[in-house]
Amino acid sequence: FESFCRMSLQPTVVQLVASGDSRLSANQRCWPAQQEMERKLQSAVEKLGYRPRRVHEVTHDGHGFIDSQKRGIEVFRSIDPDAPLIVAEAVWQYTHHVLAGLLSHRGPILTVANWSGQWPGLVGMLNLNGSLTKAGVRYSTLWSEGFTDDYFTEKLRTWLETGHCTHATDHVRPLNLNAIPAEPRDLGRKLADGLRREKAILGVFDEGCMGMFNAISAMLGAVAAGQYPTLLSAMAAMSGAGQVLTPDITTTTYHQAKYDVFRQLHTDQQAYRERMQLGVIAGSP
Repeated sequence: FESFCRMSLQPTVVQLVASGDSRLSANQRCWPAQQEMERKLQSAVEKLGYRPRRVHEVTHDGHGFIDSQKRGIEVFRSIDPDAPLIVAEAVWQYTHHVLAGLLSHRGPILTVANWSGQWPGLVGMLNLNGSLTKAGVRYSTLWSEGFTDDYFTEKLRTWLETGHCTHATDHVRPLNLNAIPAEPRDLGRKLADGLRREKAILGVFDEGCMGMFNAISAMLGAVAAGQYPTLLSAMAAMSGAGQVLTPDITTTTYHQAKYDVFRQLHTDQQAYRERMQLGVIAGSP
């Protein structure tokens, strides 16, 4: 992707950012997979007549991820807020790295992930999607294994030309409000009304430690509705430890045996892999 400095972009230019982990070792290890994913995505965009442009460079730490909330704010200061923007994810990412910038981005937003079991890019993208939805940000989303299939290509074309793309939702059924018992229905309305009226200061604690803005809404709503006086008291009441059970000797022996089997399977798998690798090396020209 081309490097970028802030300017008014041509209509065919599409900006790209990549949110990563907050841990340096994870970002360095996963960076090659992200590079490969971006290479395929770049090719797909270019084939449709558009020019992708990466808006942040590879750092001196050896990776090209946005790895902190501070870094994300700095990156978004330098981009065109009205131009199309792709958030590309091949790895697990912390949403708060980019959420502040995406909240005020006026141009079309597309979240994209690769369909791969190597690193949890799709899960990272879904976490980002959930937070964008909770924050009321309009966006489209796509995923693909190789970024060459017809479905992905046509949806990408639609987004590039119109600023949005959608997926079939005929399998989703509307919630039947009449089927909800009166007590939880009334409580839900009370929580929602209180949150709209009273608001609340959002603190990032356990559930939000990886930027999952969408995971704190229940506790936030309980405080806003007056059910608990503070977020800390809501956390204590809603996420307390359960009853501690001490297993008997029979249960302990059973689970220890299962663990021993797992350890042996893992050891055997490592040995088989080493044999295969040696076989490949021996058979190489």
